[in-house]
Parts: sequence; structure tokens; C-alpha cells
Amino acid sequence: MSPFLLPMFGFMLVTFLLGFALAWLIWKFGHGQMQDIETVNTEIDFWRSNLEQCRFERDNEQKALAAIREEKSLLKRRVASLEDRLQQAQAKP
Repeated sequence: MSPFLLPMFGFMLVTFLLGFALAWLIWKFGHGQMQDIETVNTEIDFWRSNLEQCRFERDNEQKALAAIREEKSLLKRRVASLEDRLQQAQAKP
């Protein structure tokens, strides 16, 4: 064998082993990151849908609160008018 072939084959073997190790590391840790990304995306979708649901419920509660406030205002006006009528009725005798 030529004195140059043995170091060249050694270099090619080391290069092959390093490439194989690098490919294995990419496969090992890259696969886990894809699962992490999917988990994060699933969690983001969950919180977005939860946020939309909460906004919908808040809007409904605000509408109900506005209706209750309007009814309270109406009842206060009725009570005030009834008190006025009572005072006028008591003042007439």
C-alpha cells in the first residue's frame, strides 16, 4: 500500500463516523424539538379558544349587567314617582 492511502482511509473513516454521529444527534434531539413545537402549538390553540370563550361569556355578562342597571334605574324612577303621588295624596286632605 501506498503511504498516502492509509492516512486517507483513516481520514475517510473518521469523517464517516463523525457524520454518522452528527446525523444521529440531529435525529435524536431534532425529533424531540418537533414534539415540543407541536405541544406548544396545541397549548397555544387551547388558550386561544379559552380566551375566545371567556370573551364571549364576558360580553354576555356585560349585557346582562347593563340590562339589570337599566331595570334598577326604571324601578328607582317608579319608586320616586309613587313616593311623589303618596306625598301629594297625603297633602290633599
